[in-house]
Amino acid sequence: MSANTNKACCSIPPVKSDYQPKGDYEEYAGLKTYVTGDRNSKNVIVIIYDIFGFAPQTQQGADILGDQGFLVFMPDFFKGSPLPQSLYPPKTDEDKQKVQDFFAGPAAPPSNLTALSEFAAASSKKYTQVRNHGILGFCWGGKIATLASDKRDVFKGTAVVHPAMVDPNDAKNITNPYLLLASKDEPADDIKAFEQALPDDVRAKSTVKTYGDMHHGWAAARADLNNDDNKKRFGEAWEEVANFFLKTVAA
Repeated sequence: MSANTNKACCSIPPVKSDYQPKGDYEEYAGLKTYVTGDRNSKNVIVIIYDIFGFAPQTQQGADILGDQGFLVFMPDFFKGSPLPQSLYPPKTDEDKQKVQDFFAGPAAPPSNLTALSEFAAASSKKYTQVRNHGILGFCWGGKIATLASDKRDVFKGTAVVHPAMVDPNDAKNITNPYLLLASKDEPADDIKAFEQALPDDVRAKSTVKTYGDMHHGWAAARADLNNDDNKKRFGEAWEEVANFFLKTVAA
C-alpha cells in the first residue's frame, strides 16, 4: 500500500451528530464573529455561512479547519436574524415572498460585501500576524465568497459548497484557485457553465465536483448528522475543503 499523502485526512476528528462548538465569540465592525483555531496563525479562513446563520454543523466544520492550524472567522452578517429554516423550502406564496424579501434585504450582496470589507479591516487590527487569506461560502455565502474573489487578489483560495445563484459571469473575474462542491440540487448546466467560464489558468488550479447523492445544504445548516450517509458525506466535504486550503492558503 502506498503512503498516505493527504495532509488532512488522518488528523480530521470524527464528525459528531451532537456537537458542542469549541470556539469563542468576538465582535468586529459590529458583527458578532465565531472565532476558532490557532489565534497565532498567519493563515486565516473566513467562512460565509448559509442563509440560516450560525449552526452547530457549520461551526463543527469551522473547528475542523481550526484543527488544521488555521485561524477561522465566521461573522454573523444577519446579526442574529437569519432566515428561519421553517421557511425553506417555501410552501406558500407568503413564504415565497418572505424568502424573496430576505434575499433582497438582509442578504443583498452589495451591502454584505461592504460588511465583509469592514469586518476584514477591523479584525486585521487585532490579528496583525495574518498574511494569507482564504474564503469559504455555503449556499448564499457561496455567492458572496465568489463575488469577493475578484481581481483584487485578496484570497489565495476560494471554496464554495452547494452554492446558490451560480452565474458564469462571476467566474470570469476569479483569479485564485477555486473549489466548488455542488449537490444534486444545483442545476448541472449552471455548474458546468461556471467551470467553463473560469479563466484557463485558474481552471487548471481549480476543482469542480458534484456530490450527486446529497441535497443542497448537506455540509452546513441543513446537514442531518443523524443520517449516516449525510454524516459521511459531510466529513468528506469538509476534508476536501481542508485539503484545498492546506494546498493553497497554507502552502
